[in-house]
Amino acid sequence: MVTDTPPEVEFLEPPKRTSRTYLRLDYEARDDYALTGVQAVIRLREGQSVPGNDNAIRIELPAPSLGLPLVKGNSIQDVTAHPWAGLPVEIRLHALDARGQAGASDAFAMVLPERVFNHPVARAIFEVRKQLNTPDAAVVKGVVGALEKIASRAKDAAAAAAAP
Repeated sequence: MVTDTPPEVEFLEPPKRTSRTYLRLDYEARDDYALTGVQAVIRLREGQSVPGNDNAIRIELPAPSLGLPLVKGNSIQDVTAHPWAGLPVEIRLHALDARGQAGASDAFAMVLPERVFNHPVARAIFEVRKQLNTPDAAVVKGVVGALEKIASRAKDAAAAAAAP
């Protein structure tokens, strides 16, 4: 009788930002019998959660050969709309086997890809938005003040952006 061991999973290449600001994940998972799922789990490096108390982004990764002992794949994900876009995160891969055993990769630290805003008002609003990941009354008060300042100067910023 052979003991069923937990699956193993790893990044084939470090996660990276694509030219279109998406997140690319290249991975490989293996099990002694059969894999039933592979996912990426993304957490803020400071351990904070997003509004709604989610402390992780969970992305089911494509695995065309589930039920087999080896899965190799890649996935391109658009995470730019997530509140954590542009913030330092840790990404870890998780694999499950048919018995419910789990295996995890080493964590990879990176800044989650974010949209690039060329308009100064949009860029300023996006930078202020990142601060809202810290649910603290002082932070919220600071964000409100910053947004009021941006709103009062929006026409000036728009005119400066349009000038040759």
